[in-house]
Amino acid sequence: MANAVKLCPLDNGFENAKTLQSALDKGGDILVEGPGYFRISETLYIGDHTHLTFAEGVYIVRMPSVEGFNRYFIANKGIFERKINEDISVTGLFLNANGVAHTDPTLEKDNGNIIGARGHLMFSFVKDLTIKNIVIPDLCPVDYGIQISNFENVLVENIRIEGDKDGIHFGPGKKFVVRHCIFRTHDDPVALNAFDYAGSNTNPGWIEDGLIEDCYDLNDERDVGMCFFARMLCGGWRDWFEGMAVQQSDAAVNNGILYRVRMKPSFDKFISKTSPTHEKGIVELDGITWFRTVDNTGYSAGFRNIHFKDIYIQRNRKCIFGFTQEVSEYCRSYFENSESPLQENITFENIQVQGNVEMFCWANSPVDNVTIKDSKLKDTKFVFEPVCKEGLIYPDAKITIENTDVCDGFLVKRCGDMSVIKK
Repeated sequence: MANAVKLCPLDNGFENAKTLQSALDKGGDILVEGPGYFRISETLYIGDHTHLTFAEGVYIVRMPSVEGFNRYFIANKGIFERKINEDISVTGLFLNANGVAHTDPTLEKDNGNIIGARGHLMFSFVKDLTIKNIVIPDLCPVDYGIQISNFENVLVENIRIEGDKDGIHFGPGKKFVVRHCIFRTHDDPVALNAFDYAGSNTNPGWIEDGLIEDCYDLNDERDVGMCFFARMLCGGWRDWFEGMAVQQSDAAVNNGILYRVRMKPSFDKFISKTSPTHEKGIVELDGITWFRTVDNTGYSAGFRNIHFKDIYIQRNRKCIFGFTQEVSEYCRSYFENSESPLQENITFENIQVQGNVEMFCWANSPVDNVTIKDSKLKDTKFVFEPVCKEGLIYPDAKITIENTDVCDGFLVKRCGDMSVIKK
């Protein structure tokens, strides 16, 4: 039987947080009773074999932290120690973000936060995670709705997210399903960011074996520019070496640990003479701020075996899907002469373009074995526009089109070669 929790509608959020945290610490099945509006000001931490359910009619309103440092609404307990938590679920949450966003850590001190962790629902190092029946109507321009990284076996189902930032943001992991979701966000509704800005992902790594199905991209009058419905961001890095020129968001491996550069956004390069060796936190060396992420799991980050199915694009967009690597003052995804990240086995099934869209997909990263089937794409195009970087390899790419009419000149090749098989 579930442990019933009663929150106080008159509390400013601190006592409610303590009450709910006490229940979470006991684990098991927890039911937050309602109805009512309840404020919560401090981050909640959830551990193994814990299933948190909010009753119908319960509305949670985030409040600024009484302790003075905003983190997440809820996170798994192992997030700071990189310890895997198992068998967690959060169900039935209606969360008003209420303008509360995480307090960005300074370059000198992380203040107990994790650089790159910025989801209201924030999970990193998790296995067997379920997030269902969630509504977040008011994302501000800073935090993601749901962020998940370093995961295995995740289900995100029946979600509605609106606002200014990414709806569901994945970092590295494998085996996930996102389904029955409605989005109206200014930034990417779905972000599969194997590599990302240093302040936007806990760490880089591969994202594999995923299904995103039955999702709606609702119309919105705001111009989203080059934001995608789903962005797939890849990258590559090297072992640290003396004299390497690094910039904001670069990654490097030393002694089996992956470190990243955290500086102000800039194309400026900094010569690294002293190797990062710290076991945790942030250290400045040669005027370069390095932060530790995870034990190294490789030298590239990308996507394999991702299936988009039953996606309804009602919004006017420049582009729906992006196979991207970043080249900006915020991030360069690929360090010269690193391992090339090849995006493989991507399927688009029953993609319904209902708004005004210029590009079905834009790719500036290596990609192969893309299948488009049973879709209505209007007069959109697939634009392939590689980035010229020393050591970056673009193999010939194969696109298979099945039971889908495409416009003349659907494939735009600006470099390299691509073959199209139409069935």
